[in-house]
Amino acid sequence: MLAAFSCLERIQAFLEKDSRIDFRLSKWNSSKSDIESDCSEFKDQGETAQSVISIANGNFGWEANKYSLRDINIEVPTSRLTMVVGPIASGKSTLCKVLLGEIPVHEARVSMCSDFGSRKIGYCDQTPYLSNTSIRVSIIGFSPFNELRYKEVIEATMLESDLSLLPGGDATKVGSNGLSLSGGQKQRVSMARALYLDSNFLIFDDIMSGLDANTEEQVFRRVFGPAGLLRRRNSTVVLCTHTIRHLPSADHIIALRADGTIAEQGDYQRLMAEGKYIHSLGIQETDYIKSGESYTTIDVGGGKKLIDNIGPTIQPFATSYLDQKDRMMGDPTVHRHYLASLGKKSILAFIVFGLGWGFFYNWGNIWLEYWSKDVSSAHPSRSNSFYIGLYALFQVSYLASLFFCFLVCFRTMIQSSGTKLHRNALSTLITAPLRFFTTTDTGVITNLFSQDMTLIDHELPMALSNLAMDTCNAIGMAAVIASSSPYLAITYPFIFVILYGIQKFYLRTSRQLRLLDLEAKSPL
Repeated sequence: MLAAFSCLERIQAFLEKDSRIDFRLSKWNSSKSDIESDCSEFKDQGETAQSVISIANGNFGWEANKYSLRDINIEVPTSRLTMVVGPIASGKSTLCKVLLGEIPVHEARVSMCSDFGSRKIGYCDQTPYLSNTSIRVSIIGFSPFNELRYKEVIEATMLESDLSLLPGGDATKVGSNGLSLSGGQKQRVSMARALYLDSNFLIFDDIMSGLDANTEEQVFRRVFGPAGLLRRRNSTVVLCTHTIRHLPSADHIIALRADGTIAEQGDYQRLMAEGKYIHSLGIQETDYIKSGESYTTIDVGGGKKLIDNIGPTIQPFATSYLDQKDRMMGDPTVHRHYLASLGKKSILAFIVFGLGWGFFYNWGNIWLEYWSKDVSSAHPSRSNSFYIGLYALFQVSYLASLFFCFLVCFRTMIQSSGTKLHRNALSTLITAPLRFFTTTDTGVITNLFSQDMTLIDHELPMALSNLAMDTCNAIGMAAVIASSSPYLAITYPFIFVILYGIQKFYLRTSRQLRLLDLEAKSPL
């Protein structure tokens, strides 16, 4: 009940948080006339295009009266590549959150001019977020699986070679926040997830900072280049980046100053001709054009190889994992390790008092039989006081054995095992190599000293006590039954065989289910 009420408190605290208010105007939350008045035709590079989003007189920030962006007046053209550049901390990431409607402090009129704008936007943050699932599930997300689209984004983000090196292919678990992947792999998986989404409006926030120069060049060309994936889809793209050498490929450029204001905006050729901020960056366009020409010769026909070598699905991988023998049968060395942590004297005392409890608990029934036979005879050999006194002694011995059995278990054995196991685990963790922390899920380490130690210190001793008491009691009752009805003892071997068969099936299943339960809680 305490655990349940604690969960209810957390749920209640979450439900009482302020609701998200989308300050962007769209056809879903405003009139058509208001949107049409804000959204005009976008003219740049001598072409006319509809604006997908318009911001007028915008001031945005994360704290009240402290704006990161000021005097923002921009329009994002539809079906074009818009690149946002500027110094560090100039507000590029904040601008992405503005387009998503996720900024808490705002003074502006932000209008979504297209139907798809406010309903479904693909977003890729500069710090990738990945849940503890397989690579395939991380990319697909909540969208229906489309094999052609999936292979298309895998090829565009150059993940095919990475998947071929992983033991489980795209069924490999990424761990908490992509623990098992490198920084560049996490960014490309996050990028693939955004590209897989069925949306024509995508926002990318400095998503290639963790890639090496060659991979960055190839990914940019395959995704954003003149013959890239997004160009073929005719998508609207906003890309915030520090890589200025890709600016010539942008249809529209927005340059921010360090104080969060607009330095200039327009197409690349016009901004270079004006000789202001973009011109001062010293972009070598000839180098870009040269590399851009080589782009047309890139062989993008590797999709067939990817199709033939794509990793196995999650189902057989999970099945082979669950079929491991030690997950069904258990590891005897684990039991021996735990028993060694209890101490030999504690175990010996626990067994003695347990057997004493089982004996005195059942011996009372036999003593009552002797008592009844003696008192019902013509000449009783003992008085009632004698039988009552010994019967009381047996009951006291039974209660004393039970008391000392639990005392040894919960006073001595728990303290000994908990201290030794915790000290060994902590010592091992402190001296573990760096490789351990880069390949082990954070939730597993946390559970080591929370859930696991709690189970060992609380539930395991109680289960061990119950097992010992029930076993001793069963042995005593079997002895009583055999002494009074010898023929019933013949059934004991058959009963043992039946119980062994039931337990063999039950334990194999329950052990695996329990392991799955513990593993599922690790990310939490």
